[in-house]
Amino acid sequence: MKRLLSVLLVSMLLIPAAHAESTPSTPIDPPCRVGSIIDLSASKRWGRVNVMLQGSIFTLGTQLERAMTIGKVEADIIPQYLRFQFLGYYFYHLSSENQYYHKLRYHLGVGGNLYYHPTSLSWSVRYESTYTLTKNTPYNRLRPRIRCNFYINSSAWQPFAEVEFFWALNGKNQGRADRMWYNAGVSYAINRSNKVEFKIREEQTWLTTPKQWNTFIGFAYKVTL
Repeated sequence: MKRLLSVLLVSMLLIPAAHAESTPSTPIDPPCRVGSIIDLSASKRWGRVNVMLQGSIFTLGTQLERAMTIGKVEADIIPQYLRFQFLGYYFYHLSSENQYYHKLRYHLGVGGNLYYHPTSLSWSVRYESTYTLTKNTPYNRLRPRIRCNFYINSSAWQPFAEVEFFWALNGKNQGRADRMWYNAGVSYAINRSNKVEFKIREEQTWLTTPKQWNTFIGFAYKVTL
């Protein structure tokens, strides 16, 4: 059963990505831009419910790409294996037209974990709706994600690799691949309550004009209350 679920999850990402690569290409502008991501978060669990609050800053080149506040609520349906997820966002975002907008966003979805010692596979599938405060119609996407964690015996270090796909659900690009995130990094558990994470994110966009390939260097500090 675990093997079947893993194949289905990987297929959800690879099939849309192959579709995106087969679409007519446009020049990449520029070949690669470099940015940064800083995340600070605090979370607390009450029984089957986990609540998280996070602040994030993204830069791209010499510009602020976004400043974002996120609230997340997860409720266990089947502990460890299946959970319901709700996320709410407020952020100040630099668009592909080089203009800043205030935006609201929410996610509804499910996620879970599959364990294959010494690794684990975490996954989620979320419906996303983003509201730009100067526009009437939200932009909706589907976001499947898979993350593989690697456990090292008696070590506080935990390498990981992750891929997340964005699929447009409405607007002029409905039914088309939007972008892909490829993340790789390592987390370090300082103690039971404090963890830091270092990662590199490669972002490939297909619906921007022209298409882009961006690299982000990320740092996160996570507190569990």
